[in-house]
Amino acid sequence: MKIRKFNFLLTFIVIISSFQALFADNLDFSVDVGTDKNYFVQSANGAFHIILSKTPKSRCVIASPAGNSGCALFFRGKEAPKLIGKPTINGRESVTISITSPAPHIIDLSILGSLRVIRDHTEGHALNKTLDNIRKNIDKLKDNPEKYEVAKKWLTPTWVKSHSDKEITLQLTALDTKNWYKLEIKSENGKIYVAKRYNSNAFKSSIKLPPGKVSISYSSSFKPLTPFSLKELLNKKALATVSKTKKSHIKQQLNGLRFLTYREKYLAGSWRFLTYFGRDSLLSLRMLIPILTPDAVEAGIKAAAARINKNGEIAHEEDIGDQAIIDQLTDSNNSTYNKKGYLNIINNYNMIDQNFLLLPLLLDYYYIGGRDVFKDGTETFTPICRNLNLVFKQVFTAKPISIKKGQDAGDWRDSNSGLGYGKYPFSVNAAMVPAAIEAFDILINKNIWNKNELLKTAKKENLTFLLDAINKPESLNKVKAVWFNMWSKFLVKQPSEERVKLLNENRKELGFPELTTQSPYTTGFLAVSLKESSLPVPIIQSDTLFMLLDFPISDSSKWLSPACAPFEINLPDGLMSDAGVIVASPALANEKYRKMFDVNHYHGEVIWAWPQLMLKIALMKQLGKWATPSPSGDKLSSKNRAKLTNISTRDTELIKKLSIWSTSELWAWKLDKKGQIVPVAYGQDAANDTESNAVQLWSVAALGPELWDIMNK
Repeated sequence: MKIRKFNFLLTFIVIISSFQALFADNLDFSVDVGTDKNYFVQSANGAFHIILSKTPKSRCVIASPAGNSGCALFFRGKEAPKLIGKPTINGRESVTISITSPAPHIIDLSILGSLRVIRDHTEGHALNKTLDNIRKNIDKLKDNPEKYEVAKKWLTPTWVKSHSDKEITLQLTALDTKNWYKLEIKSENGKIYVAKRYNSNAFKSSIKLPPGKVSISYSSSFKPLTPFSLKELLNKKALATVSKTKKSHIKQQLNGLRFLTYREKYLAGSWRFLTYFGRDSLLSLRMLIPILTPDAVEAGIKAAAARINKNGEIAHEEDIGDQAIIDQLTDSNNSTYNKKGYLNIINNYNMIDQNFLLLPLLLDYYYIGGRDVFKDGTETFTPICRNLNLVFKQVFTAKPISIKKGQDAGDWRDSNSGLGYGKYPFSVNAAMVPAAIEAFDILINKNIWNKNELLKTAKKENLTFLLDAINKPESLNKVKAVWFNMWSKFLVKQPSEERVKLLNENRKELGFPELTTQSPYTTGFLAVSLKESSLPVPIIQSDTLFMLLDFPISDSSKWLSPACAPFEINLPDGLMSDAGVIVASPALANEKYRKMFDVNHYHGEVIWAWPQLMLKIALMKQLGKWATPSPSGDKLSSKNRAKLTNISTRDTELIKKLSIWSTSELWAWKLDKKGQIVPVAYGQDAANDTESNAVQLWSVAALGPELWDIMNK
């Protein structure tokens, strides 16, 4: 009896401890991705992500969202250092970790400062190039003596050793001249040796650490961001639901969400994207809409509105800290230079898709009870009006929208080959623009905006296209019809013989047997983009989910069959697989495209968590099972309902099966010894062109539909 009582008490203590940890103000959790060990800590004093990895290079990275700053130590060999205990936040923007090794560790390279500099180095833009660029352009700073002196020291930093030789310190003044970074390494047992070379640049100094325990401390003067408390972040029903959960992956998703969510802004992912990203924030908020408070959603809208420029464009990404200064210093046109000094934040507007994502989010925000951002006089009102004007400026042309001149990408497939070097993205033209028009129609017809206030601001700001959208509804309806048919420009139809030939070529390259059934895609498929010549780039893709998310569906919807087909067909011919929902398939393309979209490419034949998740949400919404109304209303026929239900069932099963990957940015797949498709970590192979984040905002957004399912059982 005593043993039973003890076991019951122990179980009770474990449950209470787990509950307390989940609802604690401070975060402390870990995530393993492949061979990477990731540790996260967060408090009012700061947030830090520590990565210990051994492939493709042994390293330790400490990353902080404050100033998008941190440090990286690159070790010789392929054996990662092992962490002792847990990372400890010592005070405001200060963290310490302890590592150990039975043998001496050699550090070949150290980087301190901007995470973007570290990220560029890991992705092939070596530190040497960054230093050379600054060195070549440093004379531009001579009219600002303070910045000039700081930049000179930044190029030749030096380690300072203690008298005992058991401690070394590297401290840098940030290029903004107002902030600083510090890296301290302490040995518990033996001496630390620093071999100076390359003109005494500490970044390149070889450091020999003795065996045993070594502590590494990183700190900076940047102001920590302000995390939400759980009560501020989750609505009451979601809060009650998550408090009862026993599922470990839900807790992991919540931890990831909290680490990336702040009152100032939502961060895209860690460690590589610990800054504001417009697209990532706006899409993630749509996925999280059932569980967030209106205040938390509003914070994300405010962050987007604060970064809307005079043209109405929403910022894609911000460069802050040293990277902002480096951007301006190395800009050949010096176009961002402010005569009074260099700007400490540079917003990037090179993408086009986020400009059309705000309106559908505003509609979702309204559906959960949000009202404040629609009121005149608020900080968001005029910037949002500018965005509306930009939307309608593009809409009234009734012509496909191209990525910006000089850019290789313009939507979420923002790698060089992500659109197959097309110029007109499917996602924007065939899906997001029509969805934005539809959202505006609903908001205006429901009188959510005061039309007089909109007109007043439009006149004051000279927003002529917004004026036309309000005053000339018949003209808007006319172009709306054009945009809802834009998908037809992306439709690819191939003769049966050609389809069989291409499918079998692709199957052979991937190690699959030849096709034995009738070739799929009899109604065609929708291409990932259009070339400058308007010809489709013949890549099967997942962005048709955006149509499923916001388009009304009826039996006359000719787009539905080609939009759904890829999700009804398995890899290697379609996008469904036991490793997840693939985002792009070159199964019906030639050899050139098959190499461009293979499993080693960031936007190739790989699985991203968020499209798999957004597909589920789109189907739930159409089937009337989501937190916001179905765009189809009661027009969804039994035939179409069955089609969407079948896809939804498979997708939901995959999401449950692959929950261990739910916080990751993306992952790849391979055939195992039995010929089965299995998921594998992306970015830990030399053939990969980048790596995956351990926690990604639009991946941890899986918490939205997951809790929603539980809340509505």
